[in-house]
Amino acid sequence: MFSSHSGERGVRYSKSSGNPEEITGTTLPTAFFCGGAAKGFLWPQIVSDVLGIPLRIPVVKEATSLGAALSVAVGVGIYDSLEEAAGQAAKIERTVEPDLENHEIYQKYYGRWQKVHAYCMKMVEDELLKPMWHAPGL
Repeated sequence: MFSSHSGERGVRYSKSSGNPEEITGTTLPTAFFCGGAAKGFLWPQIVSDVLGIPLRIPVVKEATSLGAALSVAVGVGIYDSLEEAAGQAAKIERTVEPDLENHEIYQKYYGRWQKVHAYCMKMVEDELLKPMWHAPGL
């Protein structure tokens, strides 16, 4: 069933472009979803539905910390390579499958969302609206 979490959908559209091929230039059969948002159930499902691909949720959600620790382990000789270290340490807790009915709905509205977003950004440029956020340093 399609959920009515419009704010979350807007964030997912803006973060993902709605199409993994647009970002990577290749077809992705699956993706990893890490970080704090991977601890819940709503966000991973929304991302999986928007992208239309399964998301693999690791046991250790903080991938940056794990990657740093594995790099140190390789550096001190515990593992011979990052590939070996990751193979030993990175375990999958669960896989979130996309709801393809929801994916089709997201795809249907993605083009509309792009037009609305572009219009809103133009209003910010024309100083008719104030931006909700500025990137640090800009």
